[in-house]
Amino acid sequence: MQQVLFVIIMVVVLSFIFFQDLKDRAVSWYFFPLLFLLAGLIRFQKSDLMSFLLDCGLNMLFVIVQLAMVWGYFSVKNGKFINITKNYLGIGDILFLCSITPLFSPVVFVMFYVVSLLVIVTGAIVIRLITITKNDSIPLAGLQSALLLPIIVVDIFYTSINELILTILS
Repeated sequence: MQQVLFVIIMVVVLSFIFFQDLKDRAVSWYFFPLLFLLAGLIRFQKSDLMSFLLDCGLNMLFVIVQLAMVWGYFSVKNGKFINITKNYLGIGDILFLCSITPLFSPVVFVMFYVVSLLVIVTGAIVIRLITITKNDSIPLAGLQSALLLPIIVVDIFYTSINELILTILS
């Protein structure tokens, strides 16, 4: 029962992130520690402490490596060190990824990351092709929140996404 309450609160938080990012292209900072806490509480109830800490640490390491690669790419491209949060990636997008690190095993986290980016970038390209827009920014954290919503619901009410994906891959 307690886990269902955490999931309901997480769905509300993810919904707020989605709508706020779509509307303002920014997300209030206090959603991220709350999301991290909820993700940790939900996942910790399904695993032992060592697995939880190892998975969270590996996922955070993955985020750090990805950010380093993006920073390196744009620094080389521009011929100088750049701040990727100025023009390329929002702080909220980074905080969102860090906030969901406790939620999944590393394999599922990487799959969510890659699939969500592919879906969002493809959608952004299609929207730009069919509409005239002056805003080039993509509300990444908000759209990833929206993609995470059905995964959370399936995970709690039907089957563990971590177990399902790992079973399919093995």
